[in-house]
Amino acid sequence: MKLLYGIFYTNDLARATKFYKEKIGLEVAFGDDRFIAFKIGDSLLGIKIKEIKREVPGHQTIIISTKDVSSLYSSLKKESVTIFSELINSDWGRNFSILDPDMNRVEFVESTK
Repeated sequence: MKLLYGIFYTNDLARATKFYKEKIGLEVAFGDDRFIAFKIGDSLLGIKIKEIKREVPGHQTIIISTKDVSSLYSSLKKESVTIFSELINSDWGRNFSILDPDMNRVEFVESTK
């Protein structure tokens, strides 16, 4: 199996699109006025306008592996992104997480194993 994509829900697609393109630096794969998909390695992160009751913005989390978590952390702090958990070292690696404009959590990890 392979993960194709995960989806975050939003009330403001333009704001979310700007955040993921400009603050995080993700590349758009495709999209329209209700849904946009960003490339993350071989997978996609979809951002979709909330349309039905179960699509609740701010209640999702993704974890993204990166090779230089320290540089990314410094860069995002300079961009005034909301840091949810500060950069920490663990036995398995380093990680931190941020919140997007809808309060979805995005965690970045760098494995040392």
